[in-house]
Amino acid sequence: MPSLSRAQQRMMHGIASGSIPAGKGKPSKKVAQEFAAADHKRGATKLPQNVGRGIIAGQSAKDM
Repeated sequence: MPSLSRAQQRMMHGIASGSIPAGKGKPSKKVAQEFAAADHKRGATKLPQNVGRGIIAGQSAKDM
């Protein structure tokens, strides 16, 4: 699953590369690597800076 926001993308790429340690409350390195691979496969896109909690892929904040 590709990242939904730039903040999530930065975190996932940081954990995948080892510059951010995986730990309590953060995804595992394996999960982060899967997100990073999906982001690379998807290519460059414009992502929002942040996405509110509870937002699911394909769903906008106004749908909630």
